[in-house]
Amino acid sequence: MILVLSPHLDDAAFSCGGWIASQRAGSVTVVTCFTRSVAEPEGFALACQLDKGLSPAVDYMAIRRQEDAEAMDLLGAKHEWWDLPEAPHRGYESAADLFAGIHETDLGVKDDLIARLIEVLQTAKPETIVYPYGAGNHADHVQVVLAVAAIRDQFPATQYLQYYDQPYTRRHLGQYASKLKDAYCFYPGWASITAKFAACRAYRTQVGFQFGDDKTMEELLGDTEYFAKPPVS
Repeated sequence: MILVLSPHLDDAAFSCGGWIASQRAGSVTVVTCFTRSVAEPEGFALACQLDKGLSPAVDYMAIRRQEDAEAMDLLGAKHEWWDLPEAPHRGYESAADLFAGIHETDLGVKDDLIARLIEVLQTAKPETIVYPYGAGNHADHVQVVLAVAAIRDQFPATQYLQYYDQPYTRRHLGQYASKLKDAYCFYPGWASITAKFAACRAYRTQVGFQFGDDKTMEELLGDTEYFAKPPVS
């Protein structure tokens, strides 16, 4: 079994969807960490819903979970959703704040992630864990990176691999160019890239906001997927 950790409901597909699609059908489980529905969101959390063109009355995360279920089916992967709130529901108040480091008041989230990771490792016993590199420094991504780093020594038989978070890596390519020279590069074949693009398009609330249109999404995400080699401790 391969366990892929996705901070949000789209990160795994955007970052390594071609690689996931290339694996044996059903052998990959994508666990998305921050998927909790929060009733009556306010402030920046509400803004993150409104800027996707959605009414404040709808359950934004329920819509996203449905998108994710469709995307995972297209990739041939199983999925699991952890009921943890995204950063805008944990006191992060702007887009800049999301990428400026972890709040001191947010440290408990790592403990929640660690407890859930240990349970999965003890019960499902995945041979490989694939998790974010942390490119872009998004608070939710960094929390996942720190949680995996905290448990790796307890499970030395498990293989670990990190994907370079997209679209952040491509948006800040100059910052990561030297690191990518030493990365493992995966070039999705026709079937894998077709499945990836279909899965990415399933995130209908996100593609227009993140990329503008399908063509730009395919140009940014289609050619190569990058993995840290060796994994960063």
